[in-house]
Amino acid sequence: MERLLQLHVLTPEDDEYRWDRICEILTAEGFPIVDDGDLLFSDSEVEFATTLFEARADNLEQVGRVRSELAELYDDGDVFRHERPLNMEHGRSVKNPSAHIILQVVNIGIDQPRISWRQSFDLLDNMPRTDEGYLYHATSRSVFAVDVASGDLIWERECERITSVPEVANGIVVVKGSFSVRAYEAVSGELLWDFTTGEDPDKDLIDARVEIGPESVYIGTRGGSVLALSRTDGSCTVHSRFESAVVQVAYTDHGLLVGTADGSVYAVEPAGTPRWAQDRSFGFGPVREDVMYVTAGHRVEAISLSDGSREWQTEFTVTKEVRKQGTETDETTRKQYKAPVNGPICVTVGRLLVPTLNGVFCLTRDTGAIEWRFDPTENKPLHRFRSAHLIGERTTVALDSDGTIYCVDIETGEQFATYILGGEPHPIVPLGESAIATVSDELLRLDDFPTVQ
Repeated sequence: MERLLQLHVLTPEDDEYRWDRICEILTAEGFPIVDDGDLLFSDSEVEFATTLFEARADNLEQVGRVRSELAELYDDGDVFRHERPLNMEHGRSVKNPSAHIILQVVNIGIDQPRISWRQSFDLLDNMPRTDEGYLYHATSRSVFAVDVASGDLIWERECERITSVPEVANGIVVVKGSFSVRAYEAVSGELLWDFTTGEDPDKDLIDARVEIGPESVYIGTRGGSVLALSRTDGSCTVHSRFESAVVQVAYTDHGLLVGTADGSVYAVEPAGTPRWAQDRSFGFGPVREDVMYVTAGHRVEAISLSDGSREWQTEFTVTKEVRKQGTETDETTRKQYKAPVNGPICVTVGRLLVPTLNGVFCLTRDTGAIEWRFDPTENKPLHRFRSAHLIGERTTVALDSDGTIYCVDIETGEQFATYILGGEPHPIVPLGESAIATVSDELLRLDDFPTVQ
């Protein structure tokens, strides 16, 4: 039996003419409405929900036509599509569907930023990589390149099951499976070589993400080995060995940084000999001027790559006024929360931007001092941010887990614009004054961001 789906159209506008047109569009495409007022997915939008239907190709084509007609109806806004599986919170139906398909109308009357292009793929769950004017991403069975300027698909190559997005550097694209690594020429997509570690899951499984250096591609295995594969032909040498599984590898000008499953971090010389070690774990981050900015729970630390010393550390905690639980009044209490880091650190000129589970923090790069914190919902116990990047000279683009982009002044931390993506977004990839966004199964290029006036 096919999966059962339910279609929902969400619109923020109180416009009865367009409401009538939505009903006409849904009915004409064979989707009778069962509820047009009981909000299931939002507390600020009007919702139209349909009867259940089978997840057949013809029905999904009809959903695509509904979306196209909504885009014409709301030519002064945007329409995003995303899918949510059934859970206890979103389960209203006579028969519970396997998933809800949501067509969300947003950004009515907002012309900045604008979508330059959009492409749909069955994407892996991560943000893409970009290099030299191309964007690289993967599905579970293929790796592909897209022209960043036009959105055109340049090449796509099928391969065995892929477990992470491809990495790209120095003219090659490398994609990994559980036990295999393949390298492609970045512009043409020509297969350069493939390599298999073995078949033993206790020894040969590739746990760490691939790291590309000038001469070698580095992978870490469950058995504790770091393997160096030649960039040109994939020939393998053992770079270094550890007593625990290798879960992180990063290439730096000082050699490799290796993180292991037992909570240790090692700096390894190019020849494979250790230079220093730390018996504590942290998440590797960006490197600037021989310093790596790393994350450890609700902390960011600046680590010297020459000797492993900690130059500074900053902890993120917030105090919020929240309503007391178990009371029927509006009585509130002040409560302190930790704010764990929740996305990639962005390095700008003299500053770091750090997305957390409780807002975005801007730090002075040399000292780690907090310059400002941005959180538009001060009384909400959690406000998860996925990324924060500088677009142009002063626009900080902060993306939260609900798909809302907040444009914030890098100098003051003050918000001056918003834009809604909806769905389940991944961290934004900055491109100078533009950005690539990944929302559900779509890649988008956003241009013409608003600027501080």
